[in-house]
Amino acid sequence: MNQDELKNIAKEADPRDSLTKKLFSDFTFKLTDSYSSNNKFKTDKPLIVFKPSQVIKYSSILVIIFLWTILIYGISVQKNFSVAAVLLSGLAISIVTINFVNNTFYKDNILFKIYVDKEGIQFDTSLYKWQTIENTMIANYSEGKSEIILLIIVSKDSNYNSYNLQNYTLRQIKEIANCIEHYKQS
Repeated sequence: MNQDELKNIAKEADPRDSLTKKLFSDFTFKLTDSYSSNNKFKTDKPLIVFKPSQVIKYSSILVIIFLWTILIYGISVQKNFSVAAVLLSGLAISIVTINFVNNTFYKDNILFKIYVDKEGIQFDTSLYKWQTIENTMIANYSEGKSEIILLIIVSKDSNYNSYNLQNYTLRQIKEIANCIEHYKQS
């Protein structure tokens, strides 16, 4: 598969809505073998498991505790406080809390484990055997100051599946790419 075909697949896999795609049309993609050329992956384990970063989970919990502490402290220090301001602040912090808890503990499309072994690569229940995989790539889609990082698996019949890696650190993503190439070549 040539670079133009891979670029079209990465463009199709773009998860952003059409307005965001028009405003931020920038995206880059790298084949996972470009990650492994710098850093050879060495392991004697038959199965490697990658889990979402715990740092992200615990930092979001700290942010929630910090926000609630500020609200409670503000109420206790103020003698004359506006009930409407407290209710609105409490509502806003509640929405942020629900969003953090949902994204950190319950959202299945970003909270998956990645299993890599000699047989293939597996995302919780979806297994892709190495014989059926044509290419694997990491695509970055800019979205203002943030970015979306996807692992895209292209099968030999030109179909693809993409997985959002937002709960994985950049170091983990490089390790995943190195591991994929290590087992894909063996």
